[in-house]
Amino acid sequence: MKGWMLVTSATIALSASLSASATTLDQKTQPSFARQAIYQSWSLNDQQKDQLSQENKAFHARLETLENQTFDNTRARHDAMKAIVQEHRKALARVLDDKQLRVLEGLNQRAVVIHARGALRTALFDSWKLDDAQKKAIQDAQHQMRQDIAALHHDQSATGGREERRANMEKIRAQQHARLSRVLSAEQIRVLEMMRHEELRGPKSKAPIDVRRALVQSWHLDASQLDAMKAAAGELHQKMARIQDDATPKDGQRRQQMIEARTDFHHSLEDILSPDQLTALESISPRHGSAMGPRHHGAEQNAASKPDQS
Repeated sequence: MKGWMLVTSATIALSASLSASATTLDQKTQPSFARQAIYQSWSLNDQQKDQLSQENKAFHARLETLENQTFDNTRARHDAMKAIVQEHRKALARVLDDKQLRVLEGLNQRAVVIHARGALRTALFDSWKLDDAQKKAIQDAQHQMRQDIAALHHDQSATGGREERRANMEKIRAQQHARLSRVLSAEQIRVLEMMRHEELRGPKSKAPIDVRRALVQSWHLDASQLDAMKAAAGELHQKMARIQDDATPKDGQRRQQMIEARTDFHHSLEDILSPDQLTALESISPRHGSAMGPRHHGAEQNAASKPDQS
């Protein structure tokens, strides 16, 4: 029973994510910036926008009907939800092309993983019978650790080398362990750490879609643009390699050099992509200083790789 509950929660997350795909075109909603930017980069015409808006309304109506239905078990509800999601996907396929749909599918994968992690943690905390104060203490501890790590990564005044950075990370972990020890037992903390390692490894069932690569492919760029992106990414990789190999600068100086290299890469992309395309790409990319990191599109765009299994 619990297994089906987790599956259903993931399906609900997917349905909400798919709903947002069309919702981005509805002025009455507050869509995620990434989806809005992606739609803008596709330059959809008025007819496509209207079709997606109408499908969004129909999708919400089907979800509302489902919410008011009574089912014999959780599996039956899951199957009904799955059917609605599949119907919505077919409707989107009548408006968007395969490459655009693949971008949305990649975003949906992200949403499902995030939702599943939250559902698993909630179930775990419930099984430990934690009260609201304990749950809040854990949430505050996790937030503080993220802040400490972010501060360490962005500390431009750091003068130590790798050993000092490693020592600082160990200090942050020790502080986090002390915070959690005020709320959880040693065994509970160990379980949380195991969960974190599993989350970092990612889902094992199928390879996740590379959303950035899928987005670039959805723009149907010409050969000259792809070659220019590949050259820009290659130059960035060379700069990063030189920075990493140079033992002279301290960590703070090295980070600044990396930021400057990524900024140069960003300026190169400005000459290749439209402002809407660049904004969309940035919206789904991890932040590294003031510009995008080396794993962006160009170098991998024309490279042979294993196809995503979605």
